[in-house]
Amino acid sequence: VQWFRAPHGRYTRAMAEELAKRSLTNVMCDTYASCPIVEDADFIAKHLSTTCQDGSIILLHMPEVHVRQWCLTALPGLLEGLKARRFKVVTVGELARRNEVLPNVASHYVDDERERNQEAAL
Repeated sequence: VQWFRAPHGRYTRAMAEELAKRSLTNVMCDTYASCPIVEDADFIAKHLSTTCQDGSIILLHMPEVHVRQWCLTALPGLLEGLKARRFKVVTVGELARRNEVLPNVASHYVDDERERNQEAAL
């Protein structure tokens, strides 16, 4: 299974159809600290490590040179916090295997027409 995350979490019917053609599965997170906006590495590490649960999918954006470097700074604190709570970090694929999750690319999408209307209003 290959995994895909809809940009900004906006998973549409059209996107579901395209992902199905490519045998991709959309995966979303349940633990997020708004790290593109919040530039506080300590807050990010603490928030993510304390709000996640067993089986959570944590979203921490990839840092780049001069972009989101606080995400890289947050990573050691996040990993330490998870270790202190006796969590093990695994890939999405491993998490799915452990929980016998089957890919389902046709659910949990937003309404395409509503999306178009919102974009037209901008």
